[in-house]
Amino acid sequence: MRAKPNHLRSLLTLLVAIAACAPAEPAATEAMQASEGTGSVTLRYLGAAGWEISSGSEESADGVVVLVDPYLTRANYSGAPSRDPTDMRPYYTRADTLFSDTELIDAQIARADYILVQHAHPDHVMDVPYLAHRTGAVVIGHETTINIMRAYGVPNSQLITVRGGEDYDFGNVSIRVIPSLHSPLGDKRYYQSAVVEEGATGPLRISQLVEGGSLMYLVR
Repeated sequence: MRAKPNHLRSLLTLLVAIAACAPAEPAATEAMQASEGTGSVTLRYLGAAGWEISSGSEESADGVVVLVDPYLTRANYSGAPSRDPTDMRPYYTRADTLFSDTELIDAQIARADYILVQHAHPDHVMDVPYLAHRTGAVVIGHETTINIMRAYGVPNSQLITVRGGEDYDFGNVSIRVIPSLHSPLGDKRYYQSAVVEEGATGPLRISQLVEGGSLMYLVR
């Protein structure tokens, strides 16, 4: 997967870059494939900002599965309780603690080698600790993301802290980290200074899952 054609690189870059502003959708939509010769890459949209990028079969030693912001739980924690009478999900406030829907995640995600987190809002990060524990995947993210992983007991051997500008070659996949900006929140402020400090302990409340800075990734 290291020497993919330019059109495939562009496709992966675009998908990962736009994921941060993708609307919430039902989890795990139909996959699309791009192939060159005998190699192939499969992209599967997981809903919200989530993507699964896979190369080779799940059983292949040369294959790799990269998850980007895998958020399948879809907790109802918006500013006001849902008014949709068909929405039977419990409503959470920002003072509440969220827990991953492990049954749903297990049904949708079989394997992960790397998990890329763009920022640490709940709709990007909340399912990552469970997936990291279950799959043994390496989690790549900024300091706030990594401190959240530590708060949930993910070992340091699975954590890579980045700031943007790093370029990693893992053999079967290369990942470049690119500094980014979150879309502007209250009063058009891009920069949110809140972070999660090292030493935080889980479970964390929704209000504690702050942006902590934003990143994009080039997967190739």
